[in-house]
Amino acid sequence: MGRFSHRRSPLATVAEDVPGFLSDVRRQEVLETRVVETDVGADRIAGFSEFFAGAVTDGDLATFAEENALVSATLRNDQAGMAVFRVEWLVATEDGRWRLVWP
Repeated sequence: MGRFSHRRSPLATVAEDVPGFLSDVRRQEVLETRVVETDVGADRIAGFSEFFAGAVTDGDLATFAEENALVSATLRNDQAGMAVFRVEWLVATEDGRWRLVWP
């Protein structure tokens, strides 16, 4: 997860601390992606979840708010009878590359 996530995101820590947190991700095929929104503000980012808000600092939120996008992905889960579903992730830039911040 570390190579895909923003270094200020708690995703890598959660993936290490919670066995199976992202195990289903390995069995999903990306069918479509699209940008839903750009320039999401720090207050809205903090409101994504109580856990997320408690796991990041105000400095982290400010960093995420500098350049970000909310991205929608349509996925197919090969382990769940080929079920198709949609997820949204916040992504932000780090060193010029887009990185995952939070689902």
